[in-house]
Amino acid sequence: MKSKGIHIGILCTRHSPDDGRVTHKLGAMFVRSGFRVTWVGPEHPTREGCPGITFHYFVGAANSRWERLSRGRRLERKCLELPEIATVDVFFAVEPDSAEVAIRLARRFGGRAIFDIHENYHKEMLDHWVPRWIRPLASLAVLTKLRSISRRVELVMGPCGSRVLPYEPQAAESMVVRHCLKREAIQKFAAKPFQDGRGPVRIMHGRTWLVHGTCEVVRGVALAEKRLRDGPPLRLVCIDDFGPDGARGRQVFSELLKAEKAEHLVELNPIVPFSKMLQMLSACDIGVIAYGRAFGVNCFPNRLFEYMAVGIPAIVPSYAVELQPFIERYHCGLAVDTERAEAIADGIVTLVRDREAAQQMGRAGREGSLAELNLENEIQPLIEWIRRPSTKAGIGIPVSP
Repeated sequence: MKSKGIHIGILCTRHSPDDGRVTHKLGAMFVRSGFRVTWVGPEHPTREGCPGITFHYFVGAANSRWERLSRGRRLERKCLELPEIATVDVFFAVEPDSAEVAIRLARRFGGRAIFDIHENYHKEMLDHWVPRWIRPLASLAVLTKLRSISRRVELVMGPCGSRVLPYEPQAAESMVVRHCLKREAIQKFAAKPFQDGRGPVRIMHGRTWLVHGTCEVVRGVALAEKRLRDGPPLRLVCIDDFGPDGARGRQVFSELLKAEKAEHLVELNPIVPFSKMLQMLSACDIGVIAYGRAFGVNCFPNRLFEYMAVGIPAIVPSYAVELQPFIERYHCGLAVDTERAEAIADGIVTLVRDREAAQQMGRAGREGSLAELNLENEIQPLIEWIRRPSTKAGIGIPVSP
């Protein structure tokens, strides 16, 4: 029997309990909207939760391909062990396999299913899974599967148009909810870029993904240092995302730093919980997003909104079609060819040499975040969709007064 309040079940097969979008943004806003929220997902070393959300875990922390394929079954078994799962009104899934589970549970218990699509699964994501020769056939199979899922859920959503559009024609309804931050977080954390005299210019790169721009950023910062001989020292702020079994990745990264004579330039930090990330960002002067064309044409990472929120100018890929409109509209950074270390160096040198312009870019991004690009504004259509009565026979979700 359904309770009087709306109950949201967040279902994950891969996302961690400390995920920025799923838990700390959307999940937190569900709680703030008065919904009861239950999260079910894989066991994870990071268990930092979110007030108001009840967490349940199944064993599945390994990242091998074959283990990953079994997580949908583990998720469903865990859900069916929970008595409260029968009271869920909306099953909110964030991966294709968790979406299949959401559909089955919604049909069984009389709820609705939402699929929040985070990746372009039939294109870039295949690079991590299948050999090049079979990708065209695999792409068609994945596209067909995702469209089938989209046809069977009640709502398809994503952080940008390029995530939703390939699957949208099959969806009953769709919407975009971008990776914005809550207004209170924006107000709490503010950087002061380029205001420390001759102190180091801190450049946030983020996670050390060697195949997603880290090598080019390291080379770019090293080149910028050579061109700024009379300028302030540079520090590239990175986060160690090689994982507990990433000895080989760390070795390659170390060899890269030695080859570029850049050991003194890099500050490698351990992964921090989401609640600490804005504090780290607010101590930086520049933010960089450097995905290459293989992954970055349609990329739309959280970091752009985080850079804008704390007020630091961003350097983004000039070929990233989802990021360009924000750089152009809000004048919050520079777009360069981040596959070229020389172009990254050009961007860094431009910002360091014209601090007034760089500071204005940071202010413009922050003002845009406070006025428009905040989660309170962005999530309202989704909250209204959840609150409105379902059109499915026999399913009614109470509308809050």
